[in-house]
Amino acid sequence: VNNSADFEAFYSHVLEINLDGKVVEVLVKDMQRHPFKPKITHIDFQRVIAGQDVHTNVPLHFVNEEKSAAVKAGGIAEHHVTEIEVTCLPKNLPEFIEVDMAGVEMGQTLHLSDLTLPAGVSSVELAKNDEAH
Repeated sequence: VNNSADFEAFYSHVLEINLDGKVVEVLVKDMQRHPFKPKITHIDFQRVIAGQDVHTNVPLHFVNEEKSAAVKAGGIAEHHVTEIEVTCLPKNLPEFIEVDMAGVEMGQTLHLSDLTLPAGVSSVELAKNDEAH
C-alpha cells in the first residue's frame, strides 16, 4: 500500500481488497500518514457497487499551458482548483480530467461549465446549480 499511495491513480481507481476471504471493490476515501515517517497509519475505504453511482474527487491535469497565447505573452496560469467532485458509475470513473489550456486568452477565467467531462461523468457542483433552477 505504501508504494501504491505514491501514484495519483491510487486515489481515483476502483481497488479490490480481500475482506474476510471475499474480494470487495472499494475507493480510497481518506488516508492518514505518520507526521514525519513515510508510513501510512490509517486508510478509510468506501465500498463500491457496480450499478450504483459513486461520489468522489478526481484530479485535474492542466495541459498545453505553454501553447497558450496568454502564457506566451507573459501571462501566468493560476490553478485555484486541482480536483473536482464528480458522480458516475464505477466503470466510468476517470483517473483524471484533462483541462486544455491552449485556447485560454489573457485575463480569461475557466469555469467548471467550461470543462469537458468524460461520458457518464457529471460534476456534483454543476448538478447543484441545475437543481436550483
